[in-house]
Amino acid sequence: LHTYYTFLDRKALTTPPSRRPALNKACMFISSPFNRSHRLEYIRELMRHTEIDSYGKVLHNRDLTGADCGASTLMEVIRDYKFVLGFENALSPDYVTEKFFNPLLAGTVPVYRGAPNVRDFAPGEHCFVNVEAYDSPRALADFLNRCYADDDLYEQFYTWRRIPLRTAFVQKLQEVEMHPFIRLCRKVAGMRNGIRFDSGSL
Repeated sequence: LHTYYTFLDRKALTTPPSRRPALNKACMFISSPFNRSHRLEYIRELMRHTEIDSYGKVLHNRDLTGADCGASTLMEVIRDYKFVLGFENALSPDYVTEKFFNPLLAGTVPVYRGAPNVRDFAPGEHCFVNVEAYDSPRALADFLNRCYADDDLYEQFYTWRRIPLRTAFVQKLQEVEMHPFIRLCRKVAGMRNGIRFDSGSL
């Protein structure tokens, strides 16, 4: 199964985040130049129409104010932003990484471009901005800018935190509680017995 589910904290997902007095607009952390998904071209165009703080080596325009302690620093920084760009380096079904989950755990909203079936991995309805729903980087930027000007529009991305998590998501969390070797053995046994498993059961 998708190993990123192993570190997800249900409480962090369902607890409305405590906010500091003001939130910044959007940020990203990309240091790998790997660009199979052409994400860099998309982001460059997006940056022409809306503000994005880039802390990584790619398109860098913002420095950290303190020491870089890795994952803990990233989580501390992104929690102060309304949106966090989560652009995968490849566009492939089921390939959903921490780029999607970290913003949710930090209490903010991912702007996601990656797996076409990312909704299958979402803990709630309307919990992220799906880049593929917009015709162009300009159209996406226009929506983000509207969210900055309209608090009610932005707050819609937090409604899901006040209701139970999606059943399909909870089932995935339960699946990874079992050791992956045991799950693999069960899948093999099921195949031998003619039981069909979908791609989400591993």
